Amino acid sequence: ALNNTPVIEDDPYCVCFQRSLAEKIYGSHWPEIEEQLILQQDLRLLKKMPFLLQMDRYTELVGDMDLIFKEYNFKPIIASKSESCSINEIFCLDGIGVLLASESHIKYRFDTREDIRYRELLSYPIKVTSFHPTLCISSPFGKRLHTAEKLFINEATLFFKS
Repeated sequence: ALNNTPVIEDDPYCVCFQRSLAEKIYGSHWPEIEEQLILQQDLRLLKKMPFLLQMDRYTELVGDMDLIFKEYNFKPIIASKSESCSINEIFCLDGIGVLLASESHIKYRFDTREDIRYRELLSYPIKVTSFHPTLCISSPFGKRLHTAEKLFINEATLFFKS
């Protein structure tokens, strides 16, 4: 059992991709699809898009993403499977596929960059009802935390609140 300390109480999932990829897949229908995506936050609107899947060391989808695809009842078209967040982010920047990740992850990795490719990235929240997306730091239940671990949790909480 784990003791979970919330760092971000509400960390919704988002999709992130290059505008050129959406325009290539949906053509002149993209503005209409985009409007629906903004209003409905429905992942199914992007089921024609290739996805960049984050895998764990056992080559399984990371649990949350698997639940999200099950909630929306579709199997994604796979552009890439990787255990590396960095590779998926590079592929997203290069217009290879859609990155599905938490809002905090997307903001941290993409919002502050100057490269021109970052300017054409689109990001939209996705409605998730099968679980409540929260960013936590977990430790074994009943384990007495070292002072440094407690300080890390406090610093992480402050970092994500700013």
